[in-house]
Amino acid sequence: MDGHIQTTPNDQSEWGASRLRLIYGKRAAFHIFYQFPGAWEIRQTLANKPANQFWNRVIHSYTEGMYREMILNEERWTGPIQVFGDELNNTLKSDSIQLL
Repeated sequence: MDGHIQTTPNDQSEWGASRLRLIYGKRAAFHIFYQFPGAWEIRQTLANKPANQFWNRVIHSYTEGMYREMILNEERWTGPIQVFGDELNNTLKSDSIQLL
């Protein structure tokens, strides 16, 4: 045994642990958004699909759907970005942005 726990997709304890992480992650994100109001950009790499799904759920819930997700394709960043907050329309002005 190398110290890792292997689970299957049907394992209820893993589903419960994933749900718990989602709940606490969402609460932590909401707390930070309330503490620091303003314009926000949340970025994920293209390969990190679970992070993208998590952030879309959290931000959709926090903003009641009032956010934009884009794919930025520049030297400094390539991947999805969610933009929301006070200056939603003024954030990320670039020719390399693809709106989703």
